[in-house]
Amino acid sequence: MERVIKDLLAFIFAIVVACGFQALPAHAQIPCTVTSYEPCVLNLENHKPVNVNITQNLPLLVVYTNNNFTYPGSVTLKVGGKSQDITNLEANESVWEKYRIQNFNGVQFQASSAIGKPNLIVVVLQADRKKS
Repeated sequence: MERVIKDLLAFIFAIVVACGFQALPAHAQIPCTVTSYEPCVLNLENHKPVNVNITQNLPLLVVYTNNNFTYPGSVTLKVGGKSQDITNLEANESVWEKYRIQNFNGVQFQASSAIGKPNLIVVVLQADRKKS
């Protein structure tokens, strides 16, 4: 009986580990590569920056969404470690921005919230060309 209980506990532990560690937190993930056919969806739920790989000289389209229904939040776009743009969002608000980043050595998005923990989603994609 004792052996059955130990085996059962080992089985339960294996299930918990398999289910609990499926994905790395956003700050530890391999940078997402943005393309015209595969956007990056970033869940920014802490104050750590998230890296994104882009193609130079193509328009960068970004949708910012604040999933917090109570508090405002903001997202900082950094290029080469320097702040390029700050997008402030009211509670439950979405906005989109278009950027053209020509020279870079790293694109990052970083969430912040004056009250509570940030809960922001950033969708990033690039277009192959502009409609003429």
